[in-house]
Amino acid sequence: MSVQSTTGDTPAATPLEVPAGQRQPDAGAATAPDPAQARRVVAVLAVLSLGALWLQHHLGFDFKDLGIVALTGAVWGGIGQLANLFDEQSGIGKLAENIFKAPLRAGLLFLAQPIALYCLAGLLALMMTTLSSVTIRSDVPGEHATISLATLDEPGSPETQTMRADQPVVHFRPVLTSPFGRLYQLDAEGYVPAQLTVFPFVGRQVLLGRDLVPSPSVLFRPFAEGIAALEDGAVFSVKRVRGGKEEQLIAESDSGSASAFLLGRPKPISDAMMMFWNLEATASQAPDAIKARLVMLWRSPHQLPMQGELAPHDCLVAEIRLHDKLKARAVALLGDESFADVLMQDVDTARVKGPSC
Repeated sequence: MSVQSTTGDTPAATPLEVPAGQRQPDAGAATAPDPAQARRVVAVLAVLSLGALWLQHHLGFDFKDLGIVALTGAVWGGIGQLANLFDEQSGIGKLAENIFKAPLRAGLLFLAQPIALYCLAGLLALMMTTLSSVTIRSDVPGEHATISLATLDEPGSPETQTMRADQPVVHFRPVLTSPFGRLYQLDAEGYVPAQLTVFPFVGRQVLLGRDLVPSPSVLFRPFAEGIAALEDGAVFSVKRVRGGKEEQLIAESDSGSASAFLLGRPKPISDAMMMFWNLEATASQAPDAIKARLVMLWRSPHQLPMQGELAPHDCLVAEIRLHDKLKARAVALLGDESFADVLMQDVDTARVKGPSC
């Protein structure tokens, strides 16, 4: 209520009223948040979250493994708890505001600026379309193999890693690619090399034994004449015939010792195979002593080192020569099976023909 002046002056305002024309602007209206800026902050958080998920998927980047992030979270939580026990205007409250909250707020507001937001999103899009990863696993428990990855469009040494029992998964990261994919060659010990296309975003998952075919193993079993020649110092050799051209794979001299020969990775020898071997020796009318000796030699083959890997449909020609005279030969055309058991027949040098591959 206004109070009338006895002198005729303009009535004064009560302490509860503000004179017309002198009203202060609404504090809430002056500090109201900008809706556009709030939307940009949400967009920044979305871009950062997408980038973190992409890093974790391709590059193995995991926030929980970063000690500095864990330490920062612990300090943040500790100071926040202490600040709740005291007045927000106290030293601890100001420390939390100045050291943690203010820089984080400033960083988000900086990234929320249109130019910074566009640059951040563009950088993330560029990385996501040009960087990828290749992950290799095996369906064999305890697999041990040397694995290499090399691009086919640029010369250079391949990147190599080792799969073992304590590291059953091998990661190649980062791998350069493009939005349309990039062609690489994957080599794994004991498997046929394969070419694969690596695309961005999701990367490439490879399972040894499914995506890479196991390289065949071949067991060459010399018979009586071949065994006798090996005991005299004969040379065992293997050639691969492709397109009419011969490639020497093995030239091995046992210097007076006789055995069977294994190319590729060792494979278990079953009782059924040994029974079949015994039938083969019996069909040749070999004495029991010779049959027993042959089966014992065949059961413990000598594994030969070889450059590269065998592949299905390879044609192999194995020979045993003593003083350059052919004593035993076998021709093996590999199929899709992982293990080939080949008996080397004794031959008559006068009736030797070339390989039928």
